[in-house]
Amino acid sequence: MIRKQKQLNLIYFREVKNTEKTMLFLHGFTGKASDCQFLTERLNTKYNIAAIDLPGHGLSASLDEEDYTPERLPALIHETLERNYVNRPVIYGYSMGGRAALLYARKYPDNISGLVLENAGAGIMDPGERKNRIHADNELAGQIIDNGLEWFVEYWMNLPLFESLKSLPESDYTKLKNSKKDNSSEGLALSLIKFGAGRMPYFHDSIKKFPFPLLLLAGEKDRKYSELYEELKINKTLHKKFFFTGAGHNIHYEKPDKFAEILNQFLISDIR
Repeated sequence: MIRKQKQLNLIYFREVKNTEKTMLFLHGFTGKASDCQFLTERLNTKYNIAAIDLPGHGLSASLDEEDYTPERLPALIHETLERNYVNRPVIYGYSMGGRAALLYARKYPDNISGLVLENAGAGIMDPGERKNRIHADNELAGQIIDNGLEWFVEYWMNLPLFESLKSLPESDYTKLKNSKKDNSSEGLALSLIKFGAGRMPYFHDSIKKFPFPLLLLAGEKDRKYSELYEELKINKTLHKKFFFTGAGHNIHYEKPDKFAEILNQFLISDIR
């Protein structure tokens, strides 16, 4: 019998003595906490770097099904941070991790110092589109179980969403693809069913009301999020946007140096 975990797996990748500043990284679907390692040599040296394996990924696969849901996930993240004495971090969420970060920010706005979103959105507005997305994610979850992880990673990496990744050096692309095979078919399927994009509550209009610094990052080639962020109304005295020329959905892997440059500027000039 698999023993159920009581918290998410949180890992420190860099600990800085005599500082209360922490950058918390939340990975995307098929990712894991170690995806943030590119930050260790690039992020402002005053910051601790920590990351969480989200439900169904890495070492956070043995959880109750309700822990995967948008209703339960923010509290689970909060409990994990409290157990590990992480106080008011700057949270950086990529794609699915950005959705998790948004849910946390909405429920615990006083418990974060800032929020960074990379190609992530706060739900689907149209009910029909949302229903179709849930149906598609449920079907894909079934295919993952039926066909296995090797099949799914090949399928996933060949989606148009990740086409720009194929311009990377072959060794980098292969490394990224192989890292996704460290997950489990069951965990990824459950993540799609319980926390796919269609399950995310819609609250884009609330983002402009966030009382903390916010940085929105979109890849030019990811039309969905670049257009979404372009149109999104924000508090321009507190919130910022940046669009990466030549990048797609996975900006931090395609443009790690420029990504870190923009992130560090935000930390220095906007986070108090």
